Amino acid sequence: MLACRGLADVSGPRPVESPVAQVELTPTQLTLAAGGSAVLLAKVRDGSAQLLTDRALTWSSSDPSVATVSVAGLVSAVRLGVAQIAVSADGRSATATVNVVARAVSGVQLTPAAPSLLVGGFVQLLAVPVDDTGVPLPARELFWVSSDPSVAFVDITGLVNGLSPGVATITASSELRSAAVGVTVLPVPVASVQITPPSASINVGQTTQLSAVSRDSAGGLLGGRVATWSTNAPGVATVSSVGVVLGITPGTATISAISAGRTSAASISVRPRPVGSVIVSPSQSALTIGQTVRLVVQITDANGTLLSGRPTTFSSSSASVAQVAVDGTVTANAPGVATITVASEGQVGTATVVASPSPVSSVRISPATTSLLIGTETRLSAVALDGGGGTLPLRAVTWSSGAPSVFSIRADGTVTAIGSGTGLVFASSEGRLASATVSVRSPAAARVDVTPASVSVISGTADSLIATVRDSSGTVLTGRTVEWRSANNSVVVVAGTGRILGIAPGSAAVTATMDGVVGSSTVTTLPVPVASVTVSLTASSIIVGAVSQATAVTRDNSNNVLTGRPVAWSSSNSAVATVSGSGFVTAVAVGTITISATSEGRSGTTVLTVTAVPVASVSVSLAASSVTAGGTTQATAVTRDAASNVLSGRPITWSSSNSAVATVHSGGLVTAVAVGTATITATSEGRSGLAVLTVPAVPVASVSVSLTPTSVAVGTTSQGTAVTRDAAN
Repeated sequence: MLACRGLADVSGPRPVESPVAQVELTPTQLTLAAGGSAVLLAKVRDGSAQLLTDRALTWSSSDPSVATVSVAGLVSAVRLGVAQIAVSADGRSATATVNVVARAVSGVQLTPAAPSLLVGGFVQLLAVPVDDTGVPLPARELFWVSSDPSVAFVDITGLVNGLSPGVATITASSELRSAAVGVTVLPVPVASVQITPPSASINVGQTTQLSAVSRDSAGGLLGGRVATWSTNAPGVATVSSVGVVLGITPGTATISAISAGRTSAASISVRPRPVGSVIVSPSQSALTIGQTVRLVVQITDANGTLLSGRPTTFSSSSASVAQVAVDGTVTANAPGVATITVASEGQVGTATVVASPSPVSSVRISPATTSLLIGTETRLSAVALDGGGGTLPLRAVTWSSGAPSVFSIRADGTVTAIGSGTGLVFASSEGRLASATVSVRSPAAARVDVTPASVSVISGTADSLIATVRDSSGTVLTGRTVEWRSANNSVVVVAGTGRILGIAPGSAAVTATMDGVVGSSTVTTLPVPVASVTVSLTASSIIVGAVSQATAVTRDNSNNVLTGRPVAWSSSNSAVATVSGSGFVTAVAVGTITISATSEGRSGTTVLTVTAVPVASVSVSLAASSVTAGGTTQATAVTRDAASNVLSGRPITWSSSNSAVATVHSGGLVTAVAVGTATITATSEGRSGLAVLTVPAVPVASVSVSLTPTSVAVGTTSQGTAVTRDAAN
């Protein structure tokens, strides 16, 4: 107690006969954290090493700015560094070295706790190392790391930069201590959507590509944003999911793009199809002075389709020869040749008018009505007639077709049937025009052949059927449209192109019909074949007599689960375990086997381990519970399961609680060694049973005494000896 106080308060006389010989200081090396303290113990001894408790102690520090010391030997650490603490008594002294180190980091305080920022944004994290009292430790080195720099990057100052949407864990570490926060990086919100171009004009049947970009509030482009397209007038223009606009009918439609709740619109003007050609009939006319001819104008697009309601203008190259009215009526004024021009939307057609004094009063075409099949020809004839109906020979006749898509006509009057329909054929001579009706029809369908006649498809897969239409002569009729039907859409469906798709196993007829003529094919839909079988057990390790349920999962090539498929079960060794047709496994004997499941030629397996029934209890009995030293008795152990059934063949380990009293052999034979009591224990599979053996003392059966010597004089002694014996002597 006095030494701990530095002996500062000890007073009284100092015996001259006991001068101080040695001062001891404990410990001689001391390490303190800045701000910490510890007590140094000083002991004073005389020349005989006897402890002197009545000596005054003087304490000092070599550098009080590093460490100070009190009169009681309490050292206080002030700042980092090394100082020598000295204690002296009666001219004797001792020193201790104090090493003042920095306070250890006990934890890191990290703020804010759960920051979030937008992609491209920044957030400053603040990490403060603290000691075990929670006091901040300045000037400690910090290390920063991000769990996913592709989401959030952190620099050496703790400034976090959001790079892509997601969550990253930012960890700040100092002296093996760390703290972490989850930083959520959010996508930059869409502030506006811009459609390019903002407006466009297209023709009916034409398309144009619109593009939509998303921008943030600063106008910056946001990548990876998907826009949803819509039209306010689908009858005028439609728009695809990628912004392709298709003109349907003339008019104006507003196309909208929506991204993250923001909308932009473009105006699309759909124009009529432009004029591709102007056909003027007759192309040549011969008129006498004063005669007129009414020109017939047909306006078509680039594909030859007739266009109605288009404005036309008529003009004559020489109005003095032939003038033309706004309705296309040409009047011959003087002998000569004039070209009549018909213009519509930038396209022109012409007709030549020859004015002469030899009038042709009329033209007659024979026959007046003609009917043809597509692909056939016939010859028409035309004659020029005068006013009295007489024939004017050697007058040139010009032929033209009023329906070029239906039939064509050559200069000799030969008509060739091209497509189904009815039109006028024109013959003109010297300004006189006649017309006849030409009807073109398709040959009648006699039969429809569907190939292949039968086909099999796997459920969920597609194939194609081809329908060939033939006439009565067996000639293939092209351009005919057939109607496809499936007799059972739950088995197979068919598209208008003959494309079939298997739906569910079964067979169904698929028919192609044209003008009441039907052809058919038998389509069989097969189930998706089993590609793999996976087997699992409710328990992969069971004891003898226990059961486990095996389950098989069948899958196709795409790893889709197939249900309702028959499964055959088998065991690699039925002597170890059997398996029923439903996958019910019964353990028979100890061992390891493979349980297999087979479906449609594919198999899967799993391994089952059968272990012995565990020992639940062990009972021990002794042939004799009490034997004398040197005797033996047989110990017997019986192992049983939890149902008290006797288990045979289980290994037994024998032990004695006191081998000085009795020992036990590995076969259970117990040998008594000395008087006492010992517990004989049998252990099997972690279960034990015991029996107590008593070794009593051997009873004395006789005592014999002898003297040495047997004869002595009075006053002398003789040594007597007694020997005890048992019943066996």
